[in-house]
Amino acid sequence: MAGSSRAISVETERGTMAHVKSQKNTVSWGYIAAGWLVPGLGYYLLKERGKACLAFVSVFALFFIGLWHGGGGTGIDKSIPITHLIPLVSLGCGPVYLLVLIMEMGSNAAGNLFPIGHTLIWLAGGMNIVFIADTYFRQKDQKFLLTCLLSWCLPGAGHISRRRYARGILFFVMILCLFFFGLALQGKLYTAEKDQPLTILATFADLGIGPLYYLILWSGNGSGNIEAATSELGNTFILVAGLLSMLVILDVFDLCTDRGLYMRLQPKKGEN
Repeated sequence: MAGSSRAISVETERGTMAHVKSQKNTVSWGYIAAGWLVPGLGYYLLKERGKACLAFVSVFALFFIGLWHGGGGTGIDKSIPITHLIPLVSLGCGPVYLLVLIMEMGSNAAGNLFPIGHTLIWLAGGMNIVFIADTYFRQKDQKFLLTCLLSWCLPGAGHISRRRYARGILFFVMILCLFFFGLALQGKLYTAEKDQPLTILATFADLGIGPLYYLILWSGNGSGNIEAATSELGNTFILVAGLLSMLVILDVFDLCTDRGLYMRLQPKKGEN
């Protein structure tokens, strides 16, 4: 009888745990759906009113400014395969983007690689996708958005914020040394050009270095010198720095979600 009652108790506990897990998954999908329907609504449900207002204002401001600049269509240019991603990311804006497509507002052709209108709407969709992801991870008390954004703004800063000081300092020194050595060797910062599709990939790699990419371009530097013997080596250094920074961001993501191998190997609390 004792064994039978114990077995029933174990089965009941398992059923309760499964039910709780199912409820948590349902709530998680609810936050995702809410954040997609209305930007910032997921934060509002989490009682983070400040972030809810920030998400709502920033996403819709970018979206409607982009619409005013002629964006709003699919933005697909058949001659440029990467433009097929524009409507997928723009869908992150929610039903308002579908409404604009149905009403045939804006332009349905890209015209050039990333005109300002399509770019702003694309950024609004991508920003809201990040906000939605952040609301999901915040249910698990994970500072996903802030840490990854911090790591992109300054290589190594994300690790330092998670008290991984050695890793953070190592990544900071290594990535910035590669980047500035590349500039010193007359390397250039790539910008996307319609006639040269490979520059799109190179630009994406360079963007991994963070706001420093825009700062160097706005200062009038970063154009390089193609006649210099070391220019190709400099380009390689800059590209490697950007790609390495992206890997560092992924490592920070693993830290936030406890998915990294070194996190799984750490002894649990109470274990020797």
